[in-house]
Amino acid sequence: MALTAYLLRRQIKPVLIWGASIGLMALWVVLYYPSIAKTDFFQQYLEAIPEQMRAFLNVLGGDVSTIQGFLGIELFSLVLPVSIPFYAVVLGSRAIAGAEQQGRLEILLSAPVRRSEIVVATVVEMLAGIAAILVLIGLFTWIPAKAVGTDLTIGQTASGLVALLPFSFFFGALALLISSAARRSGISTSIVGGALVAMYFINGFAGFVESMRPLQKASLFYHYRSALVGGVNWHAWFVILVISFVLALGAIPVFNRRDIYG
Repeated sequence: MALTAYLLRRQIKPVLIWGASIGLMALWVVLYYPSIAKTDFFQQYLEAIPEQMRAFLNVLGGDVSTIQGFLGIELFSLVLPVSIPFYAVVLGSRAIAGAEQQGRLEILLSAPVRRSEIVVATVVEMLAGIAAILVLIGLFTWIPAKAVGTDLTIGQTASGLVALLPFSFFFGALALLISSAARRSGISTSIVGGALVAMYFINGFAGFVESMRPLQKASLFYHYRSALVGGVNWHAWFVILVISFVLALGAIPVFNRRDIYG
């Protein structure tokens, strides 16, 4: 419990930085929307893009005439599904391998703390950090959206952000698992960051490259969708969440079996 409390306190500053940084981007997008809504130029431009390219950019069926569609294209199709998982990846990579590199892990294990406690506390820290960042982004999005007179509801905002929780946690959990075996945090960050980018491209190219379609369902981007309009895909949400917990807790036996270098 003490370890979890310490890790949560340690995340206050990073969460505020990540949440405010991404939130300010969301604020700019919301404030820019009224000028877009006055003209159909942007919508015509979007419709002129070939369907395959729109599928690749994850904006197929996008409608910028509504605030929900505009946010879906500008934020929820790429910016948020990349930036928030990256926070989780960095946290997961540094939890074990990063702490070992800095000499903190040996000191921590010299106290009466089990290795499994470190993993579980990191999972709590990661989920709490992701959730807090999502809340901050939600405030930076919904409050100004109401201020400029849009019809974006708090429920739609919450749905769009809730859909990102297991999506982001998956990559953080994978980073934690690799971190429990690797000696350097950069290894975990590189592998999982590469997997995130690869999944995006696989899902995009599968829309018009026949040979890549069998791989599409292996991409989390295939199962993720902006929930601002259509709501959360709860089946995929729970499946991804369960897989993420399996990956994260799988770090316990891996971590238990290896030596620590001081």
